[in-house]
Amino acid sequence: MGVLLATAGVSSRTGKGSVSLHHGGDRVAQCSSEEARTLALSILRAADCADSDAFLFNHFTKKLRVAPRKVMSFVKAFRQWRASEIAATGK
Repeated sequence: MGVLLATAGVSSRTGKGSVSLHHGGDRVAQCSSEEARTLALSILRAADCADSDAFLFNHFTKKLRVAPRKVMSFVKAFRQWRASEIAATGK
């Protein structure tokens, strides 16, 4: 996939801070500093969720020997619950 990197900048037109996202040396997006913070928090949340999903999958399939298909059904239900909790609480 390659690495997605961010660089700081300032708009010569507005004087406000901006963040550019680069992939493979190419600038692929530019956003305000506030939009960059929102994106960063979203990425951190997704990474945490991916780790917990992986833990559940590996624990149930390897330690408890539950069929992967059944575990994925459970993980899917857990993701739906987690999304509703995040939407309800904002956390």
